Formats: sequence, C-alpha cells, structure tokens
Amino acid sequence: MAILKMIRAEAKEDSQGNIVRKYPDNNARSDLIDYLTNPRKCVEIGGCGLYCPNAAYEMDLVAHSWGKDKGLRAYHWILSFSGKECERFGSSLINHMIAFAEFICDYIFSDGYQVVYAIHSQHLDHTHIHFVMNSVNFRTGKKFEGKKRDLYLFQKILGDHLKNCYGIQLMVVSSDEELERYS
Repeated sequence: MAILKMIRAEAKEDSQGNIVRKYPDNNARSDLIDYLTNPRKCVEIGGCGLYCPNAAYEMDLVAHSWGKDKGLRAYHWILSFSGKECERFGSSLINHMIAFAEFICDYIFSDGYQVVYAIHSQHLDHTHIHFVMNSVNFRTGKKFEGKKRDLYLFQKILGDHLKNCYGIQLMVVSSDEELERYS
C-alpha cells in the first residue's frame, strides 16, 4: 500500500508554548527544498515549471512578481511505498518512482503551479518521494486555497492511477500518529 502524507501547515504549539507555523517565512521554500535535495538522502530530483537547481529561487520570484510573498509559501507532501512494493519493482524501482513523480508533477503543473520532487531511497523499505508545490499560481497569481474538494480530487486521481497502472492501493494520512497506525 502506498501512503500519501499531507504535511499540514496549521499553527501548532511547541514544547515552550510558542505558536509555530510551518513554511511561513522568507526562507520556507529554500529550507524545505534544501532538505529534500540533500545528496545524502536524495537519489533523483525533478519538477515542472522550474529549473530544479534554482527551484526555491524561481518559486520566490513567481510569488514576489504577483505580490504574494506573505503567508503560507509552499505545500509539502510525501508519497511512500512499502518494502514489498519496492521489491516488486526490482532494479527498475527508481524509474517507477520517477514515473509516479512525473505523473503528479504534470497534474499539478497543468493547473499552473510549480512543483519540485526529490526521491529518497536509502533503504529499500523506506523509499519515498517528497513534493513541494509553490502556493502561488504562476499563470494567475492566485494562492492555492487548499480546499477539501481540490485535495480529494488530487487523492482520487493519484489513487486511481496507482491502482489501475500498478495495482497499488493508496492511503492518505495527515499526521505521524495516523501514519504509525497503518505502517
């Protein structure tokens, strides 16, 4: 079973009682993309609507050019696969991960959002793909609203693709606690 984890950006309280929000500052995109593309973890990088080595900079330029460089800067999610699924792909594992990532990138880019992905595969049983989507649409300048309807449609399209093309079921989780229940 593939698991799609949506990283939530709502405010949370840290251990000192401070309110912390994910991805709200000027470095949010670059910090996140630097983590994703760390060469010790990452085996492949790709994306749509940008030149990957300059992904954060180009996302920042789009946001700035539309005057939308405040608030939530990026959306982040992870698509992971079980060791059994990874074994099934054998030596073509990374090629399949690239195909999954490109399918998602094409879908998001067609709506006008820049996206970058990074495949992490240090261990066969922990292969996953990180995605970062710019919150600002490069065609319209509108910020992605993240309505449930949009997220459910994305999940359905991805789930149908995985099931119809690879026979893999998709489960969506939104927290580490929920992820542990199903892992």
